[in-house]
Amino acid sequence: MRKYPGITNRERTVLLENWMAPMRDWYNQDFSPFDYRAYRDQDVDAVLEVGLLNYSLYRDHMILQVMLRLADPGAGQILGRERQTDLKRIERPDSLFEENGKLFKDLFAETGGKLVATGLINIGLQPG
Repeated sequence: MRKYPGITNRERTVLLENWMAPMRDWYNQDFSPFDYRAYRDQDVDAVLEVGLLNYSLYRDHMILQVMLRLADPGAGQILGRERQTDLKRIERPDSLFEENGKLFKDLFAETGGKLVATGLINIGLQPG
């Protein structure tokens, strides 16, 4: 696991631009800021970077956005990128965090899994 580069202020702010701007910058870069050369020596063709742009809960909805980038382990060049978003209605928002957050965790995992799966298809790593 790697942290997004460029996030210096990790506090909550009104618009969250101290987080969002560096994450958008990371997604739009043509080269990865991370060194994957050791993977090249292990005959790895590409490295998949997966990032969580954001999630929000508002009343009876959750929005979730994930970003995927495929990086060449030798040069670090980004070979492809994909961004997926979903808005889910929450059936029982008042009980979302009962039982140690089970409903929230299940909703997050299901939604995130579908977004990543769709992203893998769109980026060409899975058959569609």
